[in-house]
Amino acid sequence: MDRILLGEDDVEVRPLLEHILMDNGFRVTTAENVASATTLLGSQPFDLAICDVNLPDGSGLTVADKAIAAGVKALVVTGHQLSLKPGSLAP
Repeated sequence: MDRILLGEDDVEVRPLLEHILMDNGFRVTTAENVASATTLLGSQPFDLAICDVNLPDGSGLTVADKAIAAGVKALVVTGHQLSLKPGSLAP
């Protein structure tokens, strides 16, 4: 069973994504911010990190970079869709 780190600060979206992932057989650990996500990456094994771009204390891209450096696949998502400007995702 694959282990997923889910970095999402939205209190309505996080449990929904967690539920969907768990219903599909994944073990999910959640984090609300960059600090807790990076701490979890350093203390537990994960197969995939899914992270929101905009977290309260920084960018989910930072988490993705740390995940990739640790050999963990990363997926970055955002709910800001077309409001993002080129270059605005830089960590």
